[in-house]
Amino acid sequence: MHRILPNILFIVIIFILATAFPLSTDILSLDLSQQIVDQPVDEVVITPKISTVLPELQDSILTQELYFDIKSTTSVFPADLLSTYSLDVFSSTKKVKSIPLSDLTAVKVSDIDHQKRISISKSTLLEGLDEGYYTFKLVEDNKTQDYSWYASNVNYSKVLLKTTNQVSNGNLGLILYYPTSDYQNLVPISRIIKTPDNRWRTLYTTLLNGPKTGLGLYEGTPSIPYAPNIKISKGVATIYMYSANIAGFEDKFPMVVKGISKTFMTLGPLDGVNFLLDDSSNKTVSGVDLKTTFTTGQEKSAYVGYTKDSNYMMLMPLPLSTSTFDDQVNEIIKILKGHTELASNVFSVLPDEITLQGYTLSGSNLQLNFSANIDKVLSAYPEYELLMYKALIYSCTSLEGVSTVQIQANGVNVSNSLIDFNAPVSADKYLNLEP
Repeated sequence: MHRILPNILFIVIIFILATAFPLSTDILSLDLSQQIVDQPVDEVVITPKISTVLPELQDSILTQELYFDIKSTTSVFPADLLSTYSLDVFSSTKKVKSIPLSDLTAVKVSDIDHQKRISISKSTLLEGLDEGYYTFKLVEDNKTQDYSWYASNVNYSKVLLKTTNQVSNGNLGLILYYPTSDYQNLVPISRIIKTPDNRWRTLYTTLLNGPKTGLGLYEGTPSIPYAPNIKISKGVATIYMYSANIAGFEDKFPMVVKGISKTFMTLGPLDGVNFLLDDSSNKTVSGVDLKTTFTTGQEKSAYVGYTKDSNYMMLMPLPLSTSTFDDQVNEIIKILKGHTELASNVFSVLPDEITLQGYTLSGSNLQLNFSANIDKVLSAYPEYELLMYKALIYSCTSLEGVSTVQIQANGVNVSNSLIDFNAPVSADKYLNLEP
């Protein structure tokens, strides 16, 4: 009896509790197999860093394509990959056009070592441009990269007029300064003739009759005013002209005087050339004071290439503007590369990728040390390679105190079937021999 009473009391308590608080059945539906998940966090998106990788080696006109690489830190690249890039195209130092890469259809994009390689045919970039040497610069986000690609669209089909020192017995060599087709510059043309009775009159008549046709020089008749009388006295040549003869040449008269003077001084020996108009020197024609004795001989000059409507190339001197020797050497290189304003129908003869590393003047021999590519870049085009060497020889030997030149490629004397610089080389007296 004593044992039953506590059990009954316990059952009563349970009954009271059960009826006082409603029983929830949710606990009976719990899925204890589900994982307990931590509080979710925001997803972190890594933005790739894009960088441009330029070639390590110097480019050359010998290569047909230019390329550079684009690198991504995540190997993920934007869809508009090329939108921030463009190429500036330079002729010498003058920018001729800028090309957005996104506008080009000929761009090749390749996957190389988790990078994108961008390749473009150089011929595509040269479409519509004049013949010559060109340089390309990459621009990224309006910032020009410090690397250059080089290209050429020269057809290399023309022939360089020859030079010589040889004139056989019974012949006379003439160096005639004929005006260019626009009458703005003078080109020395050499002609070998039978020795005449009066070489001075023959010289003037030959100059008067103009150059051989087909050279791209001025072919008007006559090419200079007629002079009925020429007098040589005490080392001075006097050219007699009359008003009727210079009709039509008034505006050309400065070039007329220069061409005649330089032509006569090369035949020499002469101390100078005088001009009389209507038997008087007290006159001025187009700014030319006839009281002046003209002594223009060989000037300090850079010899560039000239061609115009012709199958031929020839050397044409352009006077230097600087005074010190160092400046003159550097000016020659700039002019030969076309880095200064050139005359019409004149083209650069030294590709921009070739660099002058230094020079040494030993006695009267000037040794020029260029980058190693000077004997390679034009080796497939012998006429143009020889033009480059001849231009350097004639330009440098026009400097005071220089009579011979040696050209080196990275410290090694250039020597090939065209020319041998193992020994000093001088300029031939007669240049641009008529074909």
